[in-house]
Amino acid sequence: MKDTLVCPKCTHRRIWHVARATEDAGGGAVQPLAVVTRTHAWGANERVGQFELMICERCGYTEWYAKDLGKLHEDENRGIRLIRNEIDVETGSEGGPYR
Repeated sequence: MKDTLVCPKCTHRRIWHVARATEDAGGGAVQPLAVVTRTHAWGANERVGQFELMICERCGYTEWYAKDLGKLHEDENRGIRLIRNEIDVETGSEGGPYR
């Protein structure tokens, strides 16, 4: 939907773009909705990434896009992992020991 500006569910062409999804931060403040928040006992929470949304005006179908992920890292205890599904562009074969 981000590229075509057409809803893939109902083909409607009026699409809301929300450049930065936000959430209540308390005390009347608003902050970007983070992809991951790491809590620290000694200071402020670390917020990684933020979300952009594309929403169909007619049916409400929504696509979420994460951005600013430079500080995101794997953390198995929190269920955060990078799935590496890579294909060698020169040979066209998948990586890994079994081919």
